[in-house]
Amino acid sequence: MTIESFQNSFENQKSSKKLFYKILCLVAIIVSLFLIYSVFINHKSKGLLFLAVWLLIFGTYGLFELRRHYKLTYYENNYSEELNIENIISLIQNIAKGKYTQNENSFEFIYRKSWWRMDYKVTIFAGENIIAINTEGRGSSDSGFIDFGASKKTEERIINLLIKNANR
Repeated sequence: MTIESFQNSFENQKSSKKLFYKILCLVAIIVSLFLIYSVFINHKSKGLLFLAVWLLIFGTYGLFELRRHYKLTYYENNYSEELNIENIISLIQNIAKGKYTQNENSFEFIYRKSWWRMDYKVTIFAGENIIAINTEGRGSSDSGFIDFGASKKTEERIINLLIKNANR
């Protein structure tokens, strides 16, 4: 599998989630604008203003967060595809207790740093001189996309573990 085909399949898998969350954010913004209109024009309860501002912040933050949440992060290195695959398998055996699915040179596994923290679905692609990674937070069900940067921090942690593992 090439990096381009992996990117396309990743985008296709996430397109319906992105569309759902964009619609959710736009609905939150529209409802907030309606509530603001009701408070100031129709002289409704001022308590609705708090809800309206909260929905507006939620909707706009969500739209900005969506732009980077379902993107791949790339780690360029000087290793062959085989060495990158070996490095990823070794890492998965250490942090995911060996439970993963592999499709040629792409991997999916569940990562949880400690038992009380949220778990993450990690998708990794190993290519010639490159590793692509995406993490997505999971809860008891799909936990959404607003995790205040926890998924990206987990990506950085896994990349650092890959670097440390490769230097051994």
